[in-house]
Amino acid sequence: MVRGRILPVAALLFAGTAVVQLTSTAFLTVVSRREALQAAAGAAAVLGAQAALADAQGEPIAALRIRGPQIWAMRKDVEAGDFKKVLKKEGQWQNLNSYWRNQKDEYDKKVAITETALIAAKNQDQAALQAAYNEYMSDPVFDCIKNPPPPTRGKVVNLEASGRNPYQGDPKATENLPYFGVGKTSASVES
Repeated sequence: MVRGRILPVAALLFAGTAVVQLTSTAFLTVVSRREALQAAAGAAAVLGAQAALADAQGEPIAALRIRGPQIWAMRKDVEAGDFKKVLKKEGQWQNLNSYWRNQKDEYDKKVAITETALIAAKNQDQAALQAAYNEYMSDPVFDCIKNPPPPTRGKVVNLEASGRNPYQGDPKATENLPYFGVGKTSASVES
């Protein structure tokens, strides 16, 4: 029984191998090493261009949505001159700078302002830290974090998605949902 199944499969494999061996030399073209390298370089350039299109698939907005409120909430520490808390946020500031990574000039400007602020915090220079922080946060992109729009009723909305509100049947609970990660609620925004 097993023998009956193996014989046709073996015959088919043998015939397929013979066909490949006979036809492979018929269509073989001779390619020089230079042509092969040029073809490989061309393929790498095309594949590299496709990889470049993969930038900005939500990462800049995610950096702004996640790190923006954290840096905005740091304003009280900057005003109070709490240099240790400011220095602890260095990584978050650098992550927020990645929002501008595809805009070279703006990215370099934000990195320079961040470095100025962190140097001022290390030197415990409150005036320079406050000036650098105010310059950094003066960018219009932070308007959505400083003054968030009121949320829609029945949905929880952020910069990336809209989802189901777990308190859809309870308007009071919906009003008290935290809003955009800065401690505000829709009730405090509307009043």
